Amino acid sequence: MAGVYLGRHMTSGQVVAVKVARDRGCEGDYLERTRDQFAREAEILSLLRPCRHIVSLLASGQFCARRPYLVMEHVDGWDLEREIVNHGPFSPTEVANLLTQVCAGLQAAHDLGIAHLDLKPQNIMLRRGQSRRVVLVDFGIARRRGDSRKVAGWVEGSPLYMAPEQLAGDDEHLGPAADIHALGLLAYLLLSGRLPFDLDQRWCIGDLIRSRLGRDPVALANRTPWLPSDLCLLVDSCLAVDPIARPHSAAVFSHAFRHTAADSCDRSAQKTLLNLRVALAMTLPLATASKKRRTLVKGLEPRPPSRTQHHS
Repeated sequence: MAGVYLGRHMTSGQVVAVKVARDRGCEGDYLERTRDQFAREAEILSLLRPCRHIVSLLASGQFCARRPYLVMEHVDGWDLEREIVNHGPFSPTEVANLLTQVCAGLQAAHDLGIAHLDLKPQNIMLRRGQSRRVVLVDFGIARRRGDSRKVAGWVEGSPLYMAPEQLAGDDEHLGPAADIHALGLLAYLLLSGRLPFDLDQRWCIGDLIRSRLGRDPVALANRTPWLPSDLCLLVDSCLAVDPIARPHSAAVFSHAFRHTAADSCDRSAQKTLLNLRVALAMTLPLATASKKRRTLVKGLEPRPPSRTQHHS
């Protein structure tokens, strides 16, 4: 429906991303729908401009052939899909850092009654640099509260990350809760390296829809038994079929995930420290006998023996 190209402003020299409607098949009723969609995306991005975790809109308009376009900031970096392929899965602390930023962008949209509806790794950019700042992109099918633009026979979104109500074409219950479901799928993927449903290698859209609507997702604890159960249950709660049963907001989920991840990190650190202390206790006699005092663990070095003064 649209292509995104790298461009450069002829006056300022600023590097930008230009989203342009494709010319093939872009005519008649389809062209009108495309123009409306670009106009809605431009309006939504204008409303969300103050949020640093959402791509900034610089300009919008139409070419002479009435093909719409959007000019947006160029996010110098790569998408989360590439990060997952190269470095995933991730620790709870790393996932918490990523999801905190994703949730900040989603919450900014949800506070204005806007649902993204296409949250997936390809639409999450990581800005180049040590901080790896997250930027949400592609609000092409996003909708505002009360916006009912359903086209008969059309279901918009990415099937792997769509909520059940979105897959079923249930527009009446489609809103921010669908983004919470996608957020849970994203967290599941980051922690386990897989999505919570099993598909054959030659799966088709029909197989995917039947699998997702007819079967319960695989519990995260079954894929990652080493993770704390409360963290797994939190992620699983996002995948509930009933939108009301999911976390009430992206901010609520973010807060709960950060604290649960921190608790799991503390427990892991305490276990590691205990193991180090046991190892230290076992090596102390040998270190004392050889009269070579070495700091085995910073902060856990053996105390020097007390000195006794001898009076002649």
